[in-house]
Amino acid sequence: MKNEILRIINENLIFLPFIFILILLYLLYPNEIKNYHYFVDWRTIGALAGLLIITTAIKESGYFLIVTKLISKKANTERKIALFLILLSCIFATFLTNDIALFIIVPLTLNFQKFIENDIKK
Repeated sequence: MKNEILRIINENLIFLPFIFILILLYLLYPNEIKNYHYFVDWRTIGALAGLLIITTAIKESGYFLIVTKLISKKANTERKIALFLILLSCIFATFLTNDIALFIIVPLTLNFQKFIENDIKK
């Protein structure tokens, strides 16, 4: 029984802070329990989920891989690739919000790991 409880806790470790926050909210605002769902801006959550779906679809379609190959051919050193990605991030952040720019730049950067000899996780 104890092992099973520990296994469930380990498998769902990400939810423990949320359960703690829910208990804390119940203790601080017990009369507001029926309004807890209003504490979250669901339009923002929906918009971010939509952006994640679009970014994942673009990544799965192989478009980021094609763009990565084109950039790798033009910029033949890692320094040029790094400079290009930094400048691209700045340009995207100028015209788009930071989260949208990151949704585009991060998968593009991770695709470079297939073409660069050094480990980009360092």
